[in-house]
Amino acid sequence: MVDTIRNLVKLELALIAIIIVSMFFTEALLPIELQEYIAMDAEVAPTTMQLIALFVLLIVALVNLVSMIGLLAIKVWARKAYIYSTILVFPVSLFIGPHIDHAIDYTLDQVSVLILGMILSLLIYGGSYQEAALNKALKNDADKAGAF
Repeated sequence: MVDTIRNLVKLELALIAIIIVSMFFTEALLPIELQEYIAMDAEVAPTTMQLIALFVLLIVALVNLVSMIGLLAIKVWARKAYIYSTILVFPVSLFIGPHIDHAIDYTLDQVSVLILGMILSLLIYGGSYQEAALNKALKNDADKAGAF
């Protein structure tokens, strides 16, 4: 199951990169009215609440990214960091405001959410990740102790 989690995390990271690249190309495919709305919305100064939410979301996103890398390396702390940072993204994003995506970006985002749900369910309900991380940590400690 640890390999499944690691493969899903790799897929999630690849999908995030694809979504970011896709956003730059698909904005031109939106109807003119939506492109004008996006341009007009970019000129409006964000409110204090939006700035605070963006700052908190940036911190949570960084923690989530670090925890994904930790999941790939089978670190003990990564499980809880990923679960908590993923869950915290949702209430914080309520304060950001409206966002317009092309159907391609939206579809990719929904696939990403599906993968995220799979990772969360495996981390929460599957105990083998924690066991594998602890075994790896114990093995590393034993290797360090044997080196002296």
